[in-house]
Amino acid sequence: MARKQEICRRTGAAVDAARHRCCQQNDELVKLYKAMAHPVRLMILTRLASDHHRCCGDICSELPLAQSTVSQHLKVLREAGFIEQKACGQHSHYKLNAQGIALLKKQSEQFFQSLDSASHIS
Repeated sequence: MARKQEICRRTGAAVDAARHRCCQQNDELVKLYKAMAHPVRLMILTRLASDHHRCCGDICSELPLAQSTVSQHLKVLREAGFIEQKACGQHSHYKLNAQGIALLKKQSEQFFQSLDSASHIS
């Protein structure tokens, strides 16, 4: 009985370790998708794509949201690396971060290619 419990414990630990490695590989992609998973954030990115620089007030005037709410969404996008913030006097200006967008595209492509190769989908 003790031997069976030891085998179960080791097997469980091996499965947990494999799950942890898998999750670590996708942690960055999960973080990026999570930042994109809100419609307001997608609207903000779309607006920033059409203009080079926008201040929070400009973005707020186009969305039916409080300035504090828009600021929170901007913070999430900035922390994920999708946008950059530059202080201009009392205002902050935001623009898309091309490197952050490229990282999302690259990691998404790698992830979906791994699915394609694993399942032979074309």
